[in-house]
Amino acid sequence: MRELAAIQMTAFKSKFQKRTVIFGLLFLLTYLFQDFLWEQMWIWSFLLMVLPGLVLIIIFVAGLIKKDKKVIPVFIGVVVVITSAEVLKSETFKSEKILEASLYDDLSVINLTLRKNNTFEINSATMFGNQNFNGKYKLANDKIIFPDKHYNNNFIPDTLTIIKDKIFFKFDKDNKSITEFATCFKVTKNKLQNSR
Repeated sequence: MRELAAIQMTAFKSKFQKRTVIFGLLFLLTYLFQDFLWEQMWIWSFLLMVLPGLVLIIIFVAGLIKKDKKVIPVFIGVVVVITSAEVLKSETFKSEKILEASLYDDLSVINLTLRKNNTFEINSATMFGNQNFNGKYKLANDKIIFPDKHYNNNFIPDTLTIIKDKIFFKFDKDNKSITEFATCFKVTKNKLQNSR
């Protein structure tokens, strides 16, 4: 136990370094789990992330003013983790988008993305949070088929039909597409060859 305490004491030789580590970790945790926190706490999650971020910057600057160079590697580590996470979330390493479409209603938007490697992304955004769904899709002529879970309820069926610049999922008894408000996706990008 004494050895562990001795290691902790020598690992953080200055109060600025110790505080930079604590608030850096708090900031990283709130940053990495921001989607979950947004769903649970809504606007308070943003404040929960900003507060440790501001304190981290203040302690870092105070450490530099006091000529404590031990805060620099900690701050750089936080910046590297955030930059890496943002690069991984960006389009840099993802397959090319071949179809993008959106469905709007009064309180939300659902964005659909199909990629060249037969994966899909569906993002449902409301004022209370975001939900993301990822998985595989199949194409059969003008149909998009989702064998994987693609939504949190049965609002969007597992088979959609592409007709020109719209993707329909509701049809009447005569098999005509229903074009009422919030019953189809509007296509904004389409590189598929098999849409009607």
